[in-house]
This record gives sequence, structure tokens and C-alpha cells, in this order.
Amino acid sequence: MKQQGGKVLVHCNGGISLSPAFVVMFVMRHCQLSWEDALHLVQNRRYCISPNGGFLTQIKEYESIYKAKVAVASFPAAPMQRVVSRRKRDDEEEDSRIEDRKRVLVGGDGDDGDDAMMATGP
Repeated sequence: MKQQGGKVLVHCNGGISLSPAFVVMFVMRHCQLSWEDALHLVQNRRYCISPNGGFLTQIKEYESIYKAKVAVASFPAAPMQRVVSRRKRDDEEEDSRIEDRKRVLVGGDGDDGDDAMMATGP
């Protein structure tokens, strides 16, 4: 629950990397800021923070995730209607297609040029 003028203490062992990373993500989401703006805002309040490279990567990934959620939520929910129109085929056309699939290709007299692909000896 959000209260006006309330304060929260977020801490970890050193307070330099992990806890500031969570605070940056919180500020990003609730103030709708980019990761860079949120990081600068938090750094202006506590100058010694320095999230490590792994946390920064996760913060950047989180930004794209929360922005995608905001974008999806901003679209009105439209009813999912799927209209598929297909041309009906004549029975004769369908029968000929089935026959084409069943047709087996049979070689003529056996002299179809496969000898050219065989290796010849000396």
C-alpha cells in the first residue's frame, strides 16, 4: 500500500549493488522512467551506489519487459474473431489432386541416364 511521504529502508550487505538494483527497478516501474533516468535518480539520493554488470543487464532487460506490459495494457481488449474464407473446390478438381498425390513415377526401360552418375574404372 502506498502512503504519501512514506519511507522505506532497502538494504543488503553493502548497500552498493544488489539493493540499489531493486530500488532502480522499482523507480523505473512506478515512475515510468528509463533505466538510465531511474539509476540517476537513485544515485542522486545515494551517491555511492554502483550496481554490478550483471545487475545492470537485468535492469535493462526488466525495462523492456515492463514497457511491453504497459504497451499491451494500453491497447483496448478487442474480441478475438477469426474469419477464414476459403474457396470451395469442385469434386472433380479434388479427385484429380488426390490422384496426383497417389501417382507413382515409374522409369521406362531402365536406361534413364543413371549410368552417367556411376564412377567408371580405368
